[in-house]
Order: sequence, then structure tokens, then C-alpha cells
Amino acid sequence: APAQIKQFVGQSVNFPHSEGEGYCLLVFAKGGKVVAATEIARRIVDFAALRLPASFDRDKARFEVERGADGWRKIKKG
Repeated sequence: APAQIKQFVGQSVNFPHSEGEGYCLLVFAKGGKVVAATEIARRIVDFAALRLPASFDRDKARFEVERGADGWRKIKKG
């Protein structure tokens, strides 16, 4: 929800699909300010295994993609 995003990120972020569960929001920040944000459809890759909301420092942002038995691509911490 927009209020939860604002609370976690510290500012509003455009997320048109925020009311559904079919998309994830990936936000990039530098110096406490959002520099980019993008929606990613969960059918393309699912971030749920990261236990979001979560944040990762640039030097620790290493992830792996694995395809589950259900055919979905899932992101896990690398």
C-alpha cells in the first residue's frame, strides 16, 4: 500500500499496481533519496522469498534466481 511504501522508503513512490499481489516494487536509493523505481510482475520473477520489505546495501545486494517446481522464477539472497 502507498502508506507502507512511504513509511519504509521515506517518500512516496509511484506504484500503480500496489493494491494487487501480482507485482513487486523495486526501489533504488542513494543518499536517502529514490533515484529509480520499477514494478516487476511476479510472473516474471518473484521476490517474496526475500521477506519484504527489505533493504540491501549496494555491496551486499547479491541475489540468485531459481526456477521452482511450479515453473516460477524466484529470487533468493545469494
